[in-house]
Amino acid sequence: MASGGSPVVGVMQNVRFAVTPAPTLPGASPTLGQAATPADLKQQVMTWSKVVEVAEREIERKSKETQTLKARLRSVEWEALSRAREVSTLTDKVKEVELKLAEKETQVKTILGGLDIRETQERSLDSLITLAIEDKVSWEKKYRSAANELELKTQYLDDKEQFWCGEVEQLEAELTRRDEQIGSLKMQLLEIRKMQESGSLAAFGRQSAALKERSSLISGQTDLAKKLQDANKKSQQQRHQIESLESQLDESRAQNGVFTSALIPILEDSGLFLQTSNAVEITESLKALFDSLMAELRLSGKDRNKSITTKAAKELIAIKEKTLESQQKQTKLLKELEFTTREAEKLTRRIMDDEDERKEEGNESPAELVKGSSIGELPIPLSESDDELLRRDRSATLIQSRFRGHLAQKKYKEMFEVQTAASRVIQKHYRRHQDSESERTEKRAITTIQAGARKWKANREVKQKRTEEANVLKGELMERAAKTLQRHERARQTRKKFKEIKEVREEKAVMIQKHFRSRKAKEDLEKRRSDAPRVEDFGIFCNDQTLTAGSLIRACGRPSNGTTLCMFQWTRRDQVTGKMCDIPGETTPEYVLSPDDVGRVVGVRCTPTNDKDECGLPATDVVNNGSPIEISDEVKKEITNLASKGTVTYHTQLVKFGKSSIPTQVTVTLDKKMVTVTKKEKVLLKMKWETLPRVDLAPQIPTLLMLCATQGGADRGAKDVHLNFRERQERDDCAVLVRHFSALAANRPKSGFLSSLSQKLRGSKKDK
Repeated sequence: MASGGSPVVGVMQNVRFAVTPAPTLPGASPTLGQAATPADLKQQVMTWSKVVEVAEREIERKSKETQTLKARLRSVEWEALSRAREVSTLTDKVKEVELKLAEKETQVKTILGGLDIRETQERSLDSLITLAIEDKVSWEKKYRSAANELELKTQYLDDKEQFWCGEVEQLEAELTRRDEQIGSLKMQLLEIRKMQESGSLAAFGRQSAALKERSSLISGQTDLAKKLQDANKKSQQQRHQIESLESQLDESRAQNGVFTSALIPILEDSGLFLQTSNAVEITESLKALFDSLMAELRLSGKDRNKSITTKAAKELIAIKEKTLESQQKQTKLLKELEFTTREAEKLTRRIMDDEDERKEEGNESPAELVKGSSIGELPIPLSESDDELLRRDRSATLIQSRFRGHLAQKKYKEMFEVQTAASRVIQKHYRRHQDSESERTEKRAITTIQAGARKWKANREVKQKRTEEANVLKGELMERAAKTLQRHERARQTRKKFKEIKEVREEKAVMIQKHFRSRKAKEDLEKRRSDAPRVEDFGIFCNDQTLTAGSLIRACGRPSNGTTLCMFQWTRRDQVTGKMCDIPGETTPEYVLSPDDVGRVVGVRCTPTNDKDECGLPATDVVNNGSPIEISDEVKKEITNLASKGTVTYHTQLVKFGKSSIPTQVTVTLDKKMVTVTKKEKVLLKMKWETLPRVDLAPQIPTLLMLCATQGGADRGAKDVHLNFRERQERDDCAVLVRHFSALAANRPKSGFLSSLSQKLRGSKKDK
């Protein structure tokens, strides 16, 4: 910065200059009409070499795509091989099911071969046959489901093989088409730079699609593994079910044996029902027994005629219910037998008592009879005729009693014979019914077993044919898999070598590109600096020897390189961040320093532009060689006067005080302790320096000062006080004084207990 007059011819304002275009320099770049220099030819050769390198990279990328397509083909072959393995595992499972069916059939044959004529064994065999038939039906269903699943799997594999064959053909066609494209790309090296971005994007999309397809194939393999695990779990569950069914068969056999062993003696001892005295009651009881047996036979026949669709669990429940019913019937029969035996015993006792009495009466003599009849009476003399008559009467009564006993025994024998004959007839009919039912069940079991055996043989033949075909297909697939593995290994080795070569070439290319870009950036920056508009000999000038608040400073320079317009912006250094911040509204070449600039560094920034609205590098400068603006001599005198006198007085106008905005004339007094605002010797406001009052200036009104307390301890309304001074210089001096004393108060140590204690501690530390 220079003092006195400005050395520059004129000050540059925000106006456009009429500048003539500069002539072409000898070192400038050649135009289209001029001949090319060796440097340009060298640069063209370098660009063409880069184009060739890009073409080679494109060819390498296309070869990579062909390799990815080949890898997809190999993955398809691997999937077909895995499908064949799955088919083989399913056939093994079907064989296991067939073996289990054969075991069950052998069990049924052994059960049928060991059938006896006895009723106990027939009943046990009936239950075993029904369970075996149900088990056979369930295994047949499982076998059918397994066969259907195998057929579906084979059909799916056939469809998949056809689909992948079509895919392979499409991939081969794609490979041929890509080879043709590579040949065409070799002939079109000049257009590769324009198509580079689109080609790289397409390659990236194809690579992403190939990766997605590979992930889907891997997920399919995992799903197949999960299905195999599920099939193994199901086979284990079936084994557990078979073991549980065998245990249930053993339990049902034991229960049937107990039932038959308890029922046989009851049927053999059924003749005790015939020991009743009344023939009518016996016949009625026999009829009721016969009806109940016939009803049971009908119910059992109906139950057997029903279709066997229940499982082993339901059959066990039915057997338990039947055993409970049989136990209830046994208890009822036992009670009836006990009742009949008691009645028969009573009848026999009565008959025996009657016979004994009659025997005793027949053995007594006539004299004893006369004595017995005449006890306590006088003896009556009897004649011979009376004795004869009495003897005859007694003999007649004895004969009649004996005859009645004979008739009773005869009737008892007849009733017993009738009861035994009826029981034999009932037992005969029941046995005949059991024989017919057993024959029917045997015939049904034989027919079902024969049908199942024929079906099993037919399915076995079909499976053998399918296994032979699968083995042939498996051999072919193994050969193809070996070939694909070898090709994959060769391709992997070639890819590894190509990757190493590519990494080396890429590293070299990156280094070359890095150096080329840095060199090009430097050249562009130098060219931009040389061609851009700029301002030369830029600086800040002032007529005052010392810069204070109110000094006028001016920024100017000499435009060059077609500069037609300069934009100015004055800046001020922030005390917190230390950066230069723009002063709002100050965009002219001249600037008047304000009290806000006291103690700070002020600078300016000038941005040149040309007719094409192109901006050049901004020119900057700082006032007073980067030193802050000092306080003026007048303010220093007032500070010394205030120190000697103790007060400084300003007569101003109070524009706003709190909520009131009525302008009034007041007196502002500054002393060493506070700021006082009075009106006609009436104090309106007292603001101590300890409250750290803040001063704000309005650039729109050069004489306005806004005063505000930042801490407590001030009066009401001290947060919003606006003072309007008569002159700007007076306002600036007052603002500088207020800021000076508030800064002193802020830096002054506090007089409290804690502050004194801290000062003592600091002094002791310094002494140490």
